[in-house]
Amino acid sequence: GAPPEPAPDGEAYSAAAMVAIARSVAREADQIVHGLAWRLREDPVTPQARAVSTLELTDHIETLVTDVAKSLSLVGEMGGEPSQTLRDGTEVQRFLSELHGAQRARLGWTETTHAREFEILRDEVETAVRREAAAVPHGRADVDMALAFLGGFIDHAEHASLRGMRVAVAAGRT
Repeated sequence: GAPPEPAPDGEAYSAAAMVAIARSVAREADQIVHGLAWRLREDPVTPQARAVSTLELTDHIETLVTDVAKSLSLVGEMGGEPSQTLRDGTEVQRFLSELHGAQRARLGWTETTHAREFEILRDEVETAVRREAAAVPHGRADVDMALAFLGGFIDHAEHASLRGMRVAVAAGRT
């Protein structure tokens, strides 16, 4: 998948704010992943999460969150211009996400539980971004733009992960 468009709806944003928010997400990656794991275990839609180790449950996710944050930082540093580095990062996210989907298939997850996992991940990332915005005031437009970029990267990861899950199921690797 290609990276998100430079600026959704043609809106301007502060490059410095994108970089600051990206660094915050990277710093909070561990907290985001732990929040995700706890919520997956408590969520009635994801009973499979209670049957696996924390390592299996969180495998790939912290790396994905960190790489998504790096991509947001690149958007800020490059002024939203497409770059080879950003394309490489998106390719890394795709590969990691496909592995994640295959792993979820092996663990018996369904497309419904998979979708719920990514819904919770988006929520945990948004919570982290809004926490950062409260501590270091950024303009509302910058926070919204950062969330749009992060959401776009996570959307790409979810689609790639689902593709990895479907390939694993079709190949009988479950």
